[in-house]
Amino acid sequence: MCRSLDELKQRGIQEGEIRGIEKGKILGIQEGLTKTLIQLVTSKLGHISKELVLEIKKSDENKLNELIIRIFDVNNEEDIYKILN
Repeated sequence: MCRSLDELKQRGIQEGEIRGIEKGKILGIQEGLTKTLIQLVTSKLGHISKELVLEIKKSDENKLNELIIRIFDVNNEEDIYKILN
């Protein structure tokens, strides 16, 4: 009986570790997208406001991907806000 409980405990720990690793990967990808986009937008526009940086940082992965796809359509910060909102 104790053996079964130990096995269940170990399995639970392993599943938790796997979930943690997956969540870390997702967060890492999002952080990379955010950093890359800030660099792209800064390169494209020359300078971006702190407010826009915060808006990019709080955007979800879908919005970040959309901005990446539409980066060549961006001419000013307003264009970026339209894409993100």
